Amino acid sequence: MAKAAATSAVGLAAGVIAVTVVAGGLGAAAGLFALASPPKTSARAESVHAPKPGPAPALVKPLPMVLTNLAHPASTLVRLEAALILDPDTPDPDALAAKTAEDFAAYLRTATLSGVEGATGFIYLRADLLDRARIRSHGKARDVAIRALAIE
Repeated sequence: MAKAAATSAVGLAAGVIAVTVVAGGLGAAAGLFALASPPKTSARAESVHAPKPGPAPALVKPLPMVLTNLAHPASTLVRLEAALILDPDTPDPDALAAKTAEDFAAYLRTATLSGVEGATGFIYLRADLLDRARIRSHGKARDVAIRALAIE
């Protein structure tokens, strides 16, 4: 019985070694085959990876300076210098800039000092100004660039 158990253990080990050698050989052959022949691309695949044209040029329109007081504390003044980045086909950008500056002044009159201080407050302020600019421009405003923001 002990001889039969030893024979089956040796047979099992030999089988595992044989399967391992065959798998290693097949893996090596597949790797060499993959390195020897680069994948062929079709014309359609090349057209998919062709560079796409960039975004259309933008129109940068500076806004009139906004100087107003904050809602709280009321004695705090804020000066904002900004520019709108607009689609090039925006009708009458000068009038849009003037109206957007009015909207920004109205918004700043409702803001509080604690709402605009710090990095997070600045990010929220910029996002709120961009929302107002997009509403005023009917989606023609791409971005708002804040050139200067002074709070006294």
